[in-house]
Amino acid sequence: MKIGLVLEGMRDGPDQKVLEPLVKKLVPAPIEVTSRTLGNKQKLLKGCGAVAAELLSDEYDRVLIVWDLWPAWDTKSPCRKEDRDEALASLREASVNLRKVRLLCIEQMLESWLLADARALETLVTEWMHPL
Repeated sequence: MKIGLVLEGMRDGPDQKVLEPLVKKLVPAPIEVTSRTLGNKQKLLKGCGAVAAELLSDEYDRVLIVWDLWPAWDTKSPCRKEDRDEALASLREASVNLRKVRLLCIEQMLESWLLADARALETLVTEWMHPL
């Protein structure tokens, strides 16, 4: 199975360094995980459709799009619905099969979230990996 991650940040940044090995540990079957980083939240939400379409056309089975709800540098009040709507609009514009994509908005720092509820993350990822 091939999993594509669409992330904020820069190549080889903390999100990529944490999420790639984490997904590999959570998925029971042998998998290949590749990340595409889009810099910041605004670029990710606007550009995730094109990147997801590219990954799926390169025979990736699933794409996980991950962003922070409220990046430390953002002064605007966050809204999960607005973020989700923007990401979905990008995916629809790129004609992406939404059944092969998951959106994951992280409210707190990833490390805190994992410490608080690692079982929930494991359930989310392993259930989603089952064949369509």
